[in-house]
Amino acid sequence: MILCPFSLENAVLSSDCLRRSGDSCSFSCAKGYAPSTTDELLCTTEGLWNKDTTKLCSSKMSQNK
Repeated sequence: MILCPFSLENAVLSSDCLRRSGDSCSFSCAKGYAPSTTDELLCTTEGLWNKDTTKLCSSKMSQNK
């Protein structure tokens, strides 16, 4: 079975995310970070997320500049 990566840069997958190919998952941002997108992640058949997981959340500090 193909699974997408569990760890994301500054985000946490929802607890009901199974990370299987074809699954879409919501996420929340780590403390001090705000979502850059409201889109859900989709696990592709290659076992990769369909979005750049390093850009899901941005630092709240950088947004104030």
